[in-house]
Formats: sequence, C-alpha cells, structure tokens
Amino acid sequence: MDSGSFDGCEKVVKKFKSVKFIQSDENLGFGQANNVGFKYVKNDLLLLLNPDTEIKPRSIHVLIEALQKLPQAGIVAPKLLNSDGSIQRTCVRAAPTPLNCFFDAAILQKFFPNSSLWGSSKVFTSSRPVEVEAVSGACMLLKTETFKRVGGFTKDFFMYGEDMDLCAKVRRIGLKIYHVPDAIVVHHGGCSTKSQLNEFSIIMLRESWFIYILNNYGKFSAYSYKLLQFISAILRLLFLSFYILTVKDKNKTKLSIKKWIMILLWSIKAKDVKSLIKKAKNK
Repeated sequence: MDSGSFDGCEKVVKKFKSVKFIQSDENLGFGQANNVGFKYVKNDLLLLLNPDTEIKPRSIHVLIEALQKLPQAGIVAPKLLNSDGSIQRTCVRAAPTPLNCFFDAAILQKFFPNSSLWGSSKVFTSSRPVEVEAVSGACMLLKTETFKRVGGFTKDFFMYGEDMDLCAKVRRIGLKIYHVPDAIVVHHGGCSTKSQLNEFSIIMLRESWFIYILNNYGKFSAYSYKLLQFISAILRLLFLSFYILTVKDKNKTKLSIKKWIMILLWSIKAKDVKSLIKKAKNK
C-alpha cells in the first residue's frame, strides 16, 4: 500500500508477483492506509509493518508461534531496535493518560525506569513474552478476524496514536497485548534527530494523544490532558530560559525552546492542525 508518495516503489514491489500493490492518490495517514490495504487481505494472520524496518531471522516465525500459544493473545509485537542496535524503548508503552503524558520526559524515564507510568517495567529484562498495555505499530501481528472485529484503525487519527488506540480496542474485547523479546526488528526511523525540529511530528503527536484520550476516557480527561500540556510547556520554557544562560553550546537548548513553544501554541489552539494535515496529504 503506497499512501500517495509516488516515489517509484511500485517498480520494486511489482517484481514480486505474489505481492499486491495498491496506490493511493493522496497521503491517507498510517491508519487509513492500512485499512484500505486490509480490504485485500485473504490470509488468517495480519502483519502490520513499517517500511523503515528490518526483520531479523526467524522473528516472524517466533511472533506467529507466540500468537498461537500465548493465552488470549490479541496482538504480539517484537523487540524493536534502533539502527545502532540499542533498544527502542517506545516499542512498549502504557496507555496514554493525562498524567503519564505530563510526566513523559527522558530524564524521568532514566531515573525511574521501572515506574508504571511508562508501562515497560521489567519488559526489557525478561527473556519471555510479557503482557503489556500497548505496543508500537511499527510491527504488530494479529489475527485478521481480530482486526476486523474491532473495526480496524479508528478514522479519527491521521498519524500517531492509532496503534495505541488499536491496542485499547483489542483489550476491550478481552484479548491481550504481548511483547515478545525473542522476535527482533530494527526500526530505522525510530531514532529522532537532534539537529532539527519537525513541527508536524511535534504537533500531531500531541493532537493524537488528545484524540486518544477523548475517545477512550471522555472530554474531561482530554481537556485535562491539554491543560497539563500547557502547564508542562510553561514550566519547561521557564527552566530552559535560565538553563540556556549556563551552557556554552546553546543550539540544543534553543531547539528545545522552539519545540515547547510549538506545544504551548498547540495547547491554546494557536496552531492550525487541519492545515498541517492538509499540507501532509498534498506532499
């Protein structure tokens, strides 16, 4: 499924006669593109896989075996690695809430790695599959019937958050989510750049969490999340304003200031999310 990229990938894919290539005229977003592709699925199992991934030997076999054997397994997902071989810790998350989104900071995760806020306590030290709340959509294996039963990806999401929402819907029908450490996939797009900011990613991630919380917990929780993001942005900007005076290399801090200004503007609706999505669709 090519979601409006027109990058010539069909020439490569069409070399494999067993592969069905589907071209969309515009960028539908991650979830909706997968929903369109799902209409052509005929097998019992569905593998959701990002294009910027590299599957290590036998990993798919390990996932299939886990899906078949683990009790009430709804979704199984591998351990994701960054390009440098380090663990991509965002491959497992707690379901987003106003509180854990407010405290979501690299320094807090470093000092309190086993906090229930992150949803990954003991996951990366276990050699066996571990039940978790949510896994990354970079690589997921589930039964076709399960995906159909929950209605696929929710249409409200353009990008980000739809994988968390899918996990929530699967849990609601009584099935479980598992992280399977013996299956390993390298997610090359998972390392964020420190040299530049992506306004679309920064804003859409917050907007997606807002939609997720709205859909799963209601308006009060959703607007509590937005309020806490506003407070978080104010506090971080105050800290960074003083911190920048103490460091020699100020570039990294300047980027952080720009990022939190974007989040602050989003929290008070000074950023037009619809225009960002429209621009992404037309790229």
